[in-house]
Amino acid sequence: MDEEDIKEIIDEFTIEASELLEQIDQDLVALEAEPDNHECLKRIFRNFHTIKGTANFLEEKPNFAKMGKISHIAEDVLDALLGNKITANSEIMDYILETVDIVKLLFACEKRGEISDVDISATCQNLQNVLLAPVKEDSEAVEENSEAEEDPGLDEEDIREIVDDFTVEATDLLQKIDQDLVALETEPHNTKFLESIFRHLHTIKGTANFLKSKKNFSKMGKVAHAAEDVMDALRSGKLKMTAEIMDTVLRSVDIIKSLFVITDVDENLITKQLREFLSKDRAQQKPKISVQQTQRIQEALRRPVDNMGETQRRSGILPQDSNIRVDTKRLDHLMNLVGELVLGRNQLLQAMNHLEDVIGDDFHYRKSNSLTTKSEQLQQSKQMLSSASDFLNFVTSELQMAVLKTRMQPIGKIFNRFNRTVRDLARELNKKINLVIDGADTELDKTVIEEIGDPLIHLLRNAVDHGIETIDERQKKGKSPAGTIRLSAYHEGNQIVIRISDDGKGIDPEKVKEKALNMGIVSVEDLEHVPPENLVNLIFMPGFSTAGQVTSISGRGIGMDVVKSNIEKLNGFIEISSTINQGSVFTIRLPLTLAIVQALKISVGNEVFAVPLGSVIETIRTYTHKVETISGQEVIRFRKNIIPLIRLSSLFSLPQNQEHSDKIYVIITRIADQKIGLVVDKILGQQEIVVKSLGNILDNIPGISGACLAGDGRVILILDLAGVIRLLPKKINLGAVKHEVQHQDKQTSKQRRYTVLVVEDSKNERKRICKALHNANFRVVEAQDGREALGQLENYYVDLVLTDLEMPDIDGYEFTRKIKKDTQYKNIPVIVISSHREIINRIKGMEVGIDDYFTKPCDDKKLIEAIQRLLSRELI
Repeated sequence: MDEEDIKEIIDEFTIEASELLEQIDQDLVALEAEPDNHECLKRIFRNFHTIKGTANFLEEKPNFAKMGKISHIAEDVLDALLGNKITANSEIMDYILETVDIVKLLFACEKRGEISDVDISATCQNLQNVLLAPVKEDSEAVEENSEAEEDPGLDEEDIREIVDDFTVEATDLLQKIDQDLVALETEPHNTKFLESIFRHLHTIKGTANFLKSKKNFSKMGKVAHAAEDVMDALRSGKLKMTAEIMDTVLRSVDIIKSLFVITDVDENLITKQLREFLSKDRAQQKPKISVQQTQRIQEALRRPVDNMGETQRRSGILPQDSNIRVDTKRLDHLMNLVGELVLGRNQLLQAMNHLEDVIGDDFHYRKSNSLTTKSEQLQQSKQMLSSASDFLNFVTSELQMAVLKTRMQPIGKIFNRFNRTVRDLARELNKKINLVIDGADTELDKTVIEEIGDPLIHLLRNAVDHGIETIDERQKKGKSPAGTIRLSAYHEGNQIVIRISDDGKGIDPEKVKEKALNMGIVSVEDLEHVPPENLVNLIFMPGFSTAGQVTSISGRGIGMDVVKSNIEKLNGFIEISSTINQGSVFTIRLPLTLAIVQALKISVGNEVFAVPLGSVIETIRTYTHKVETISGQEVIRFRKNIIPLIRLSSLFSLPQNQEHSDKIYVIITRIADQKIGLVVDKILGQQEIVVKSLGNILDNIPGISGACLAGDGRVILILDLAGVIRLLPKKINLGAVKHEVQHQDKQTSKQRRYTVLVVEDSKNERKRICKALHNANFRVVEAQDGREALGQLENYYVDLVLTDLEMPDIDGYEFTRKIKKDTQYKNIPVIVISSHREIINRIKGMEVGIDDYFTKPCDDKKLIEAIQRLLSRELI
């Protein structure tokens, strides 16, 4: 954890603790007046417990080390008061109030950046004396009995609240322990990792022991305590890290995790193993954990991954993670926008009142000598309404973006879980693998983050099992003994791109083809015209597997078709690129958010549907006589390419609109690795929609992913394009269609040279971009701002636009909005090159319709690749 993370925790803790200390002050005063008020006493105890826990976590800072120590002793005194072991009196109250003052002083010093010289020893001793007084006769007996006692003074609701808070906290701590242990294997002398693991285990032990009345937490406290002692011996130099110690500590972490799910785990064996490391006389025969127990633990650990934690939530052990930590600056911004929204509402009400006065005053109308007066008043009302409407539209958009931003979380939240997974799988398969993570701070909607974990873990398992070779195999090929898996994330236009790449053996397309044929998944005829580079996509076919036997890693019945299906449910798609003996790359593209999306409204028969715009490439209107049939499949020739057609009216058994029967509307969409044309009756325009779930009963309707409400209150169903393909009674013969495409491409003897419009107010930057485009064989048209660019669009046929955001007269947002609303230019791809790096600018760009987003200074090579990718959307 770096200094920035520590500072963020301290800032949040300072705010929280100031409220807790204020509450403690109030409750202590109330307790003096009512010594038997257990509610006050419980609140004081819980608040001290919270302060102690976070202070101990930050104990590397001297101020917090003192704070944790004195808070701990004060908590023990309050625990004794709750358990009626001691009786409250003014002396005890004075000691606790003195403790509160010291804690406040330590916070004040930390805020000023000073190390406090306050001596806490006297207060600590006074508090200890209060505890020692009633147990002098037989302190050991009391200590033994206390182990078996219930948590005194706290009812079930209090315990439940503490358990819920602890479960959320422990989940984060255990993930950090996993990360640090894996890092410690590669850097065994790095004391930073040792200190971090020790602190986290100390925190878990403390709360688990406090909850010891519950069987699983009692076991957890014992295991955490033993592991903490081992880490303490390592950091003090009494022990040296070995592979055996590392494995045992990792197993203890697994047992702690499993105790959040199951209780029938024997903690004594792992505790003995840990204690053995601390014994001077280590026995030759070490206790071993049974195979059955190991299997139960592994099964418990898989449940959160496979079932998204439903088992724990149903059992009441794990609370639903429905909270998001939001920066107070973002909340302040939201509050300001709500104020603007109230202002907009008032403007609208004023305009409506004015209009009511104009049309509703019959007496005034009769008295009016001229219609001109009435017309002027109506025009004034129209202007007021228009102004209020524009203002409300602006504020609503800003508010929407601000709310979306509060839902954004770094993808590192799930990326960081995978270090341990890869490490354990590599050990099991006797391989050496380095996991490299890039872009962990890339932000994504919380809903998408929660859903993408399962597909990613499956892809990583495949990379470890099937991708990376054994040490011997790699050395024979002249590779380094350790393989590398790289997990990266970055924003690209309106999407987030996640890549899982490895430097392993790659995927052999011929072996995939042979396996698919042997399994009967496809026929020889199906593969007749499939290019070799596309054969690897067969691994996404239902039932496909290369696993020869069932193991803990492979052959468990969860195929790549499930991965693909889960990604498509998120309105994303997955692509494969692989080279034999060099490795494979799996690329996942997902929308930034699922809550609000841009969609194309269409009508089929009497029904209206919405198609997510992220899947739409282009919309065209063509004549019915241009529809042809190739290999039994309806297609159209579009820009010298072949597009397979799906008639939604036939698919959904809806009546076809007979208006303009000589023409059809086609929406060209990207579904996975292919392009399909959807035939619809009408295209009603683009609209931003709020996605609603259909509920548990209607949630799995094929071809439908959700619903939204139109402005008139009508329910509109949202199409799931991947599901639409699965609804087809007959599979599209891609081999025959692509073969025809290749035939058409051969007829094109001359490649077209594309024209790019560059809109940039900086002369030097514009000159640099133009030079890069000329070198890549593009024609270039230049414009200094948005207004000039609109004129250039009238004078030249433009294939793609590159634009800055900040420009005089008409900026990049407004320019893009204008061309995307114009039917003549709406299909022209737009790439933004801006100095703004904030995600809010990407989201605003997504709202107006940009296709890709680069920050200055941008890599010319990547820019050219993005241009070629967008222009190649015309090609299958």
